[in-house]
Amino acid sequence: MATPAAVLEAIDRVLEPLLETLERVMWVQRYLHPPAIGQLAEVLAPQTEALSGPLRALAESAWPDDAAFIRERLLDVGRQTLDILAAFAAAARAPDDLVELFRALRRLARVQETLYPLAPAFEPVSRWFLEPARRDDDTLVARLRDGALRDLGALGLQRGLRTGTSPVRTRGQCACASW
Repeated sequence: MATPAAVLEAIDRVLEPLLETLERVMWVQRYLHPPAIGQLAEVLAPQTEALSGPLRALAESAWPDDAAFIRERLLDVGRQTLDILAAFAAAARAPDDLVELFRALRRLARVQETLYPLAPAFEPVSRWFLEPARRDDDTLVARLRDGALRDLGALGLQRGLRTGTSPVRTRGQCACASW
């Protein structure tokens, strides 16, 4: 069974190349231009090797049962990211089929949805979901973290406690709602 230090080390080894790869995929989406498909594929190509090694090590490592959900989610995000890279590389080899390029890149939203629940647990993931110019703003990150914990306390919830309570108000619960 892996020790907590080994688990944290495995997470760190996966998160850095994973978040870097997702950042590059977003950059490629932003600058997608059909005549430059080959160059954009070259931007993504090194990330396959950079991510597959740590992901393979994560898959082969033993984790405590209470952290298995984190491991499975990281593996899922990593595999989906590798699928994006493979699909983009395949589509780039056939530059006349732009639809396949768009199909490869549209998978990013699903990867982000899968990764997002890990944001409260891992600061690098949390920071990655901020706009790039604000990621190094420690004051902002502290305010967001404190606000999230305060909101949980205001609801009478404890961090990590599963309940049926939702902070979302329905139409009849809010006096100001006229809809």
